[in-house]
Amino acid sequence: MLSCHDLCKRAEYQGINFELRKNEVLGFAGLQGAARMSSFERCFGLDQPDSGQVTVQGRVASIKNPSEAIKLGIVYLSDRRKRKGCIMG
Repeated sequence: MLSCHDLCKRAEYQGINFELRKNEVLGFAGLQGAARMSSFERCFGLDQPDSGQVTVQGRVASIKNPSEAIKLGIVYLSDRRKRKGCIMG
């Protein structure tokens, strides 16, 4: 349903790969500052990676903002709900 291949953002992270299948829930765990949430933010259009590919239902997706992600059925729950929990406009 959703996959990320070789997502990279210079000086933040590199080589992020995962695949989410139908009826699965995906969560990342790790230490604070380990960029565990960065790849989710990229898939949701909150920031753009320097390289890598996101696919949704087998099709390459160029998600530029959260509105596009929502239309594709992607939902993101931030660990910083007070700061990033609302998407306005």
